[in-house]
Amino acid sequence: GYFRSPEKSNCGGVRFHQGFLRDSTRNDNLASIKDLIKNHRGRISRVLITGTGKGAAVASIFTLRHAREILSWSKANVTDCSKPENNQAIDLRCVTFGCPKFIQSRDIASVDSEISSRIIHLYGEHEFVPLSLTSLTKKYGRVGLIVNINGSPE
Repeated sequence: GYFRSPEKSNCGGVRFHQGFLRDSTRNDNLASIKDLIKNHRGRISRVLITGTGKGAAVASIFTLRHAREILSWSKANVTDCSKPENNQAIDLRCVTFGCPKFIQSRDIASVDSEISSRIIHLYGEHEFVPLSLTSLTKKYGRVGLIVNINGSPE
């Protein structure tokens, strides 16, 4: 079946939808992001992770799995420490479009609000993706701010 038992992650034991978690770990670009910041010598101050549909769930899981590490970076520890402006912390945001539910509902409360507040899910009123896939069960949910672009936040 589509809804298999989710795997444990390195995100404090939070359980994600197995397929989305698998794709998040298979396409993990954390090293590439760090190299990009390092190669641009202190000119990058924000990392923005995005996705749409299934990619939105993958982006959200990537953000939850790696937020602590990315937020611990400063421009200095990935570039040139001698410049005072490089001591600024790297900011992290995740903005998704049409994100299906991806985290087990019973684990939502255990996600650190400092991390979940960095995730914003946008969807249109008649959008198909959030109303399908994992939405067929109450077993899964989302973390972050959910915003109907035709109305107000949920």
